[in-house]
Amino acid sequence: MESAILKLLKTDSSTRIIEEVRKLVRQDSNLFDYIVDLSFNHSYPVSMRAARVVQFCCEENHYLIKPRLAELLPLAFESKVEGVKRSYIKVISEIIDINDVPDLGYAFGKCFDCLLDHKEAIAIRVYCMEFVYRVSLIEPDLQSELIEVLNKELLDCSAGFKSRATKIINKLNRK
Repeated sequence: MESAILKLLKTDSSTRIIEEVRKLVRQDSNLFDYIVDLSFNHSYPVSMRAARVVQFCCEENHYLIKPRLAELLPLAFESKVEGVKRSYIKVISEIIDINDVPDLGYAFGKCFDCLLDHKEAIAIRVYCMEFVYRVSLIEPDLQSELIEVLNKELLDCSAGFKSRATKIINKLNRK
């Protein structure tokens, strides 16, 4: 089965392929660990495609990643493959309950750094912004700093970043 998954991931990045691999994981959840390992230990583009499968699997069943999250977060933040980093950050910013993120301070610090790093891809920065916002909801002392940082970032950013930042600023100002 593992060779079939690798063959599929070498094919292309289409949603059809991702869904096909996700269906295999649905049938045998033990394959999830194999796909996680591919996302960090295989070369691009297979690593990126595997990370996307991880993301899609977590959207369906976020419990699959929970046992390995503490191990995987540092690997994700240090990944040189943008798609790998983006998929794992999306998982913690939009899918996993904030209280289930191990070492929340570490993840917050890394996301805050990525949020401010203009060398990072816009999608990574936006997912990090969302994660920092979610942490600020349980740590209200962070909200004023987040508003200040986002207002500064609005001076020089993309339309997508500006849209998300403005929404977050407005939500925080209503509190």
